[in-house]
Amino acid sequence: MAESRGASFLPWAAAQGIITRGIEYRKIADRGLGIVAQRNLEAGEQLVKVPFSALLTTEVIARSFRRQHKQTTVHCLLASFLTTGGSVQSSYGPWASTWPTLQEFRASVPLCWQQSGSAALSEELLDETKASDGVRLPFPPAMCLLLQEQKRKLRADWEAISNIRPETSFERFIYYWLIVNTRSFYFEMPNVKKHPRREDRMALCPFIDLFNHNDSGCNVQFGEGGFIVTSEKAYEAGEEICVSYGQHSNDFLLIEYGFVLNNNRWDSTSLDHILMKRFMGTQAEKQLQEAGYLGGYTLSHEGFCYRTEVAVRTQTLTEADWEGFVAGLKTDRIENERKAKALIASQVLEPFLLEAEGAIKWLHSPSRRPTRACELLFERWHQIESLLKAATESLTVANSHPN
Repeated sequence: MAESRGASFLPWAAAQGIITRGIEYRKIADRGLGIVAQRNLEAGEQLVKVPFSALLTTEVIARSFRRQHKQTTVHCLLASFLTTGGSVQSSYGPWASTWPTLQEFRASVPLCWQQSGSAALSEELLDETKASDGVRLPFPPAMCLLLQEQKRKLRADWEAISNIRPETSFERFIYYWLIVNTRSFYFEMPNVKKHPRREDRMALCPFIDLFNHNDSGCNVQFGEGGFIVTSEKAYEAGEEICVSYGQHSNDFLLIEYGFVLNNNRWDSTSLDHILMKRFMGTQAEKQLQEAGYLGGYTLSHEGFCYRTEVAVRTQTLTEADWEGFVAGLKTDRIENERKAKALIASQVLEPFLLEAEGAIKWLHSPSRRPTRACELLFERWHQIESLLKAATESLTVANSHPN
């Protein structure tokens, strides 16, 4: 049963040729709108089919409008098209009524946290000097880098739009820029050569954009007829049905979409801010750079990535032995492996744990006014703390029981 929000959406969707079976959209606690099973569903059932004609792609935009934006990204073009207003109010009004509101974005998307209160969003959001800390909030290091990259993209698109359509409202543009950012699907159009960059191959897809994300979910495919969603398992009536947006860490999900998963098998955290600082200006930095192992160090539920193992061994092996290790010609002796594990524990995990504990304490302070931003960051830092503690325990066990 459709909620009052977006009540006109279902008739509109049917008119676009969208076919749904055994599902409906509802308000999901703390998750906005989502898709649930109307009845018991079997694995392999087709749940939604959206014809290509119902998609919002660059091809539905007037050529004259596209020509104005020929030097912009597709993301920018779609956001500008929606910002003009007429298309949203007429052709896409019922669909747009299901989209998140600006207030919801301001509460959940880190890009918007820099400006608090009820004042309109302004270009202050693009200030590079505030890229790493929002409103002095303790962002995890990986999130800082992701936020900086997101701001870089938005800044470039806003500069382009400011030249093309100088009358455009920044707040209105950023709202639709976030709509495109959070609700678009990868889509290769017949004229894909016009958009050689992978990030420019995007489309907005009605109804399917209502599925929330999980680390695994229904199968989403597109072929000659359009997008099709098929159940990957059986569902009971009333159970939420999700799709997967990809194998993403919670840092990425929070920056790009404004949420984190409680249980995310793809979750990881970056160790670059600790290890890169340690290697800076040293022979190890040169070794790693030449071998292609400088940066990109992560910790996941599976443990440390191989790049981290390689990097740490610049500190425990001679240069010749390290080169043999990288080439796969030599393995660690027990003594060297112990040294590597001890270094990771004391020089990587311990300082990162202190950082996490400090952030959690700050966010949980009784004097701190509770906000959705603080709640999300508190949850994220707790997840990082759990990853670090699990890794510490694993190293302790490994060092007490050497091979």
